[in-house]
Amino acid sequence: MFKKVDNNKPINTLVMGAGMLFIGILFSKAMYYVYRMLVARFLGPESYGQLSLGFAILGISVAFVTGGIPVAVSYYVAYYSGKEDERRIKGTITSALRMSLPISIFVAVLLFTFSDFISIHFFKNIQLGFIFKVFSVILPFACLTTIFQNILNGLRRIKYIIFIKYFSESIILLLSTVAFLILGFGLKGAVYAYVISGVSSFLLFAYVIEKKVFPLVKTKVVSIKNYREIIFYSWPLIFIQAIAGIAVWIDSIGIGYFMNDKSVGIYNSAVPIASLIYIIPTALTALFMPVIINLYAQKKTTQIKTIYKQTIRWTLLANTPFIGIIILFPDYLIKVFFGEIYTPASTALIILALAFFCQYLFLVSHYLLATLKRTKLMLCNTLISTAVNIFLNIILIPRMGINGAAMATAISLLLMGLLLCVEAKLLFGVVHFDKDFYKPILALVLSSVALWWMKFKIGTVSFLSLFFLALLFFLLYFIILMATGFVKKEEFRKLFKLITHHR
Repeated sequence: MFKKVDNNKPINTLVMGAGMLFIGILFSKAMYYVYRMLVARFLGPESYGQLSLGFAILGISVAFVTGGIPVAVSYYVAYYSGKEDERRIKGTITSALRMSLPISIFVAVLLFTFSDFISIHFFKNIQLGFIFKVFSVILPFACLTTIFQNILNGLRRIKYIIFIKYFSESIILLLSTVAFLILGFGLKGAVYAYVISGVSSFLLFAYVIEKKVFPLVKTKVVSIKNYREIIFYSWPLIFIQAIAGIAVWIDSIGIGYFMNDKSVGIYNSAVPIASLIYIIPTALTALFMPVIINLYAQKKTTQIKTIYKQTIRWTLLANTPFIGIIILFPDYLIKVFFGEIYTPASTALIILALAFFCQYLFLVSHYLLATLKRTKLMLCNTLISTAVNIFLNIILIPRMGINGAAMATAISLLLMGLLLCVEAKLLFGVVHFDKDFYKPILALVLSSVALWWMKFKIGTVSFLSLFFLALLFFLLYFIILMATGFVKKEEFRKLFKLITHHR
């Protein structure tokens, strides 16, 4: 029914797939930033803050509805794909869809009904009611799209995810936003554009799965339902995803509650810039889980450990220089992307960037625990981290404003990372950091000192000078790494050969 995946080249799969995902995520990020910048620049911090709160409510709702089901789907689809069991693959997919759809519709009706109540009594702004109502309509589509994406991820059909999620959805979002803004729809236009792009992704994912990948309707394969395994695997993840959904947006919600919409907008100029840190780790870990699940089904623990360490190594190698650029030029980055009015978020940007840097170094351990089915342990980690985050937001936002929200997020993410690092060592015997992992940090410090000196000599930094300074910074960073022996020429040749000669 579906093309058999070669299981004998896991590293090749990881490298090529991650390279494809990197391009897709990079394009998607660029389009999403343009979308946010259009709203932020043309409508101002207050409207941008209202849109951000709408994203927060939608994100929490999707996490609450889907829970751990998407992760369970990705896990069992990859697992049964390794065993070539088409009946259980279909059973996993249909079971997940039948569980998610009615819940998503029910929650969407609740959100639509109580949108005005939430807007008035929690955020003290009736205008948010319209945004919440519109986003409630897209909720079932968003939930099913998440499951569809994990089906393709489990089957390692990454090219379809890249085309639909990262290219098609991004282009539709941007074009729709521009059209609505030109027509004078304002904030409502930005909301409508998001809905149109989301529904289009749902339709494309449904078409691709049915027609190109794994037919669910027009097929003779009789499914073996998988409710019990999905529920057993995902019930702790239901709470994990719901709590994590709250944790992702608790800072914005806290700012909206204790401060105002404008402060939410200013803070959310820092978040997407800091989130640039996530591009490469997301590309790697999206491939990491289905690959190691497949290897886990074949009991190839040595290869799992190799991929685990290599993923951390590449994440550290790629993300370290971005931290240097953000720390040295926070004001200018915010000014370029969002405008002068958003520069009060520069300190929050530095804090969040450092937090995300640490988070994504430990992200691979999270997926390792999921592979080992340690979902209850993952639940405990999430509960501890989120409780700390909420407590610190309540304490710090009234005292420190948006910087307090960023600090609360940073502390909770660091705590989560340390827990994951220790647990991966105890449960699977993997050491998170090798002895030479200090070398990228050394290269960062030396390159940053050189860049800071050049910045001091130049004085006022223009966009062109920043561009050339960044290029020089990256060049110096990699030269130092090669001089210390952390990066070898053979490694670049191997990666280039895998990417250019992959079939």
